This record gives sequence, C-alpha cells and structure tokens, in this order.
Amino acid sequence: MKKRRISNRVVYIDPSLHPGYSPSINPFEIDDRSEKTIALMTQELRSIFEILLQDASTTNQMSAILSPCIATLLRRPDSDFSDLQRFMDDNNNQDLVALGAQSPNPQHRTLFQTRFYNKMYSATKHGLYTRMQVLLNEPVFQNLISNTTSLKLKQLINQKKIILFKLSL
Repeated sequence: MKKRRISNRVVYIDPSLHPGYSPSINPFEIDDRSEKTIALMTQELRSIFEILLQDASTTNQMSAILSPCIATLLRRPDSDFSDLQRFMDDNNNQDLVALGAQSPNPQHRTLFQTRFYNKMYSATKHGLYTRMQVLLNEPVFQNLISNTTSLKLKQLINQKKIILFKLSL
C-alpha cells in the first residue's frame, strides 16, 4: 500500500523522452510581478546562472550586469533566456536597454541610462553572451528553458509530488 502511494506522487521529467516534445520551465514567466518577487527571483536566477557556468566562473562585474538585466526581463511579459543573451548584444538590445532605463529600481535605472553602453562593460557583456551561447547550443537545454512553461512546478510542489529531473543532456 505504501509503495502505491509513493508511486502516485512521483513525477519524472525527462526533456529527451519523446522526440519532438520537450517539457519547459521558462524561469522568466512569473505570476507575481511585485518588486519583492522580482528582487527574489533576480537573486535566484543569477545564482542559478552562476551555478550553470561554474566551470567558466562569473565575475563581480558580470553579476553587476546580470541582475539589472534579469530584473528587467522579469517585469516584461514573454521574456526568455534568449532575451537575456540578447541584452548582451549592443547591436540588438536597444529596446531592452530602453525598458531597463525605466526600471523602478533607481540603481538599475541609472545603470541603463548612463553606463550600460560604456566601453568598460563591453568585454563583460561579450563574456556573458558567449557563456550563454554555450548553454543555448544544447537544443534540449534550450527547449527546456526558452519555451512557454508547460510544467507547473508550483502546483506539483503544492500537491506534494516527488519531482525527479533527468538533466543529463
């Protein structure tokens, strides 16, 4: 009896199980866009990004750029991981920088208004762009994080499901 109850609670998520279909968890899709939630999610996503790139190591300057960009994308509906990469491309990010320049966070707003295009950040943005490209080069990972969310993790957690991810790509 106990085995049956546990097996009913297990959710196994394998992004490569069915050809042509990938479950997705877009970390930029949030229901609550309050500043408190955005600040918390920004910290979480920056930390996750740093873990994903642990072999490439991120610098303080990279973190200083990542946080305002992540927060801006969390405020914007329909953002995804490729938008974060586009933020680092000064030839293709004017709309995102303009959005960041309207941030309610005064530090973020100032960065986008006065410093984001400064040459001192060029190498940093190039480094971030390249690191993100390494992640996005893997189609399974790209599909997992860049499509519309199909997995409702919060709902599964609230249902006390046991969630297992197969993340070896």
